[in-house]
Amino acid sequence: MAQIAQGIAEFINHTYKTTLPEPIDVRLCFAAGLVHDIGHPPFGHNGERALDNAMLEYGGFEGNAQTLRILTRLEKKVKYAKALEGDGDIRAGLNLCHRTLASVLKYDNMIKAVRPEGSKVEKGYYATEKTIVENIKSSVIGDFKLKRGKEFKSLECSIMDLADDIAYSVYDLEDCLKVGFLSPAKILATKDALLEKVAATVSKQIKEDVSKEDVLDVFFDIFAGLFQGEPVNDESSAGVDATGSSDGAGMRNHEDRDSLQPAEAARRQKLEAEREGFKRLPLSIRRPG
Repeated sequence: MAQIAQGIAEFINHTYKTTLPEPIDVRLCFAAGLVHDIGHPPFGHNGERALDNAMLEYGGFEGNAQTLRILTRLEKKVKYAKALEGDGDIRAGLNLCHRTLASVLKYDNMIKAVRPEGSKVEKGYYATEKTIVENIKSSVIGDFKLKRGKEFKSLECSIMDLADDIAYSVYDLEDCLKVGFLSPAKILATKDALLEKVAATVSKQIKEDVSKEDVLDVFFDIFAGLFQGEPVNDESSAGVDATGSSDGAGMRNHEDRDSLQPAEAARRQKLEAEREGFKRLPLSIRRPG
């Protein structure tokens, strides 16, 4: 996951090097990826919920808040010469710089000390680290005032958060395929209603229109190696454009998007036909061997 975060930062630095005020610190993104889950308990979010229920009368438990507490308090590496103003605690934890701590501060919300029984896990940081969070925000954004309704979150933290989503989603898919809960055929035969829900969710997250056909395209790209088909770069057709001319002026011009529209429509039609074929397969065939 840390490597994914570093890779995203490197990609942004390379792609937008002429427009970025300064390069993103890729080592900081890598470090955030390494430590971001250090406060999460065994058994994932189920373990988090169990601990939260057990600790409810003391403010509860939350993995991200525990990460910040471990890094800034519980790791017994350094002590402050003078206790922090406002909390009287001399423990400095790993004594990391504020920019590093900001990269793991996912939720700008102080968890309430008292919560009603049955309430869900509240994301944020513990009240005991309030002074530390205030110092972090002061160091990173100074006197800059956030717009109403906007919460503090550093760029490096946003990159780490995205890398985390990518990492656990990919591993969840790999695990499901490995143990047989899913198979490529089952995924490709997903019902339209679910595909439309996925497309709507993705559209909302990336703020672009995504259709169920786009979702299917991604699935087919992922599993393309499992199916036999015509090679994309067939040497026998290299240099021959849509008119049959050998100069290749038509199809080799990848920037002429209009000329590719018929090919894209044909590809989508082929994908839809293959998907309908998967839907008609018996369940026993859809399951991996």
